[in-house]
Amino acid sequence: MRLLNDIDRGIRIALCIALAALAVSSCSPPASTAASDAAKLAAKNPLGDAYKGPPTPCDGDLSVKDASDLISVPVSINHYSMAATVPGDGCELGAGQSFSAFVDIAIKKPPQQFANMLQLGGPHKPLPSVGDDAISFATADSNIPDAKEIDILARKGDWVCQANLIHKNGKAGDAVLVSTNDDENAKKLGALCNKLFAKRG
Repeated sequence: MRLLNDIDRGIRIALCIALAALAVSSCSPPASTAASDAAKLAAKNPLGDAYKGPPTPCDGDLSVKDASDLISVPVSINHYSMAATVPGDGCELGAGQSFSAFVDIAIKKPPQQFANMLQLGGPHKPLPSVGDDAISFATADSNIPDAKEIDILARKGDWVCQANLIHKNGKAGDAVLVSTNDDENAKKLGALCNKLFAKRG
């Protein structure tokens, strides 16, 4: 009888321990997973996005490495583009989580857009060796608050490429640029447009 009581008490103790462990585990936060960690990182990153539209130039034609001649810190991809006419036309390559500098680039049709945008733009100069025709605009105030930008516009056949290097004013923006020279940056933006032109024949 005593043996049975001891066994019964042991079972009750083991059961209590198991129930306590279950209660503690149910109150503990869920284990971290790669997917949840990635979602948290994307939420913190202004360039993290959940784009589900058609492929953009950043989905094969360009990569984060293509911005390394312009931006000196690690770059993230955003599938939104201010220069795009429709989703899929363009994308952005931006400086990490700070958003202190980024390249906004789009390639689109019809070719008439080149002439139309040329009329709307300010002072500009020719940008040689880019497409069939290209121009660059000097650094000026951006529509984005507290920022400046340098823009180029290029055309090759029926395709029009627009590329902008936008950065915050002052040290926050200048510090992440490889160069603050307009001519150098226009040439590098032109190289990105040439790469997009080459992919389209």
